[in-house]
Amino acid sequence: MVLKTKRKTDKNALIFYCLIIAFPILQFCVFYIGVNFNSILLSFKDYDAISGEYTFIWFDNFVRFARDIFAGTALTYAVKNSLLLWIIGLAFGTVGSLLFSYYIYKKCRLYNVMRILLYLPSMLPSIALVFIYLIFMSRGIPSIGGKDLFGVTDTQFLAVVIFNIWIGFGSSVILYSSSMSQVSEDIMEAARIDGANSFIEFYKILLPSIYPTICTFLVTGIANIFINQAHLYSFFASSANLRNYTIGYYLFVQIAGKANMSTYPYAAAGGLSMTLIAAPLTLLIKHLLEKFGPSEN
Repeated sequence: MVLKTKRKTDKNALIFYCLIIAFPILQFCVFYIGVNFNSILLSFKDYDAISGEYTFIWFDNFVRFARDIFAGTALTYAVKNSLLLWIIGLAFGTVGSLLFSYYIYKKCRLYNVMRILLYLPSMLPSIALVFIYLIFMSRGIPSIGGKDLFGVTDTQFLAVVIFNIWIGFGSSVILYSSSMSQVSEDIMEAARIDGANSFIEFYKILLPSIYPTICTFLVTGIANIFINQAHLYSFFASSANLRNYTIGYYLFVQIAGKANMSTYPYAAAGGLSMTLIAAPLTLLIKHLLEKFGPSEN
């Protein structure tokens, strides 16, 4: 009797488990596998407005996308801006985050206040931050010829870059400072006894110790080059100046902004092309960072 009851309980538990995981598995199959498979097929097709059907044209969309990169179109600006955004973020965002993380790690004056202020933008909705930033730029920054940075075409992208560094700064600082706090205090104490100053402590001990965390940010940053919209849609909707485009925004506008079925195959080919570039490049950068990175020894 006890054995039958146990078997019935196990069977009910198995049924319950299957029902629980069925929905997320179905979502994954439909919205990830199905959508991506259809997108791959779509990249080899063209839309006929007369018949309302898609026909195979094979690699024409890929050739057109590759030509647009070097043809001085919006895509040309998108590629340049995406690379520029990544370089500036690497130079100022990563370096600044590490320095501020060290400031918090050392528990300098007002470090708790700094931690809250830096992380606060990460807690607010991005659209709210966009409105706050626009108000700040229009009223808190000196105007150029009577216009704020967003009112002058030549400075719009600069304002967007500053915004992206600002909102990503807090989460990076929190993660870096948390990684630093995991470093053994015995190691730090031994370094101080040996006469290590703050620079040696930061450069020779902490950076090698948190290098896996730094690697994670650098690797994901490479992949982010090809998908980052830089919040352009929040600032400009689908009417951003062509000189301010990024790759992510360009592909997004092809679908959401134009809402034209004839642009879907081209956008699908562009997305697949970026994936074929991003995937091996990300793996290569990961391999190089792991091979030539600093060691704790």
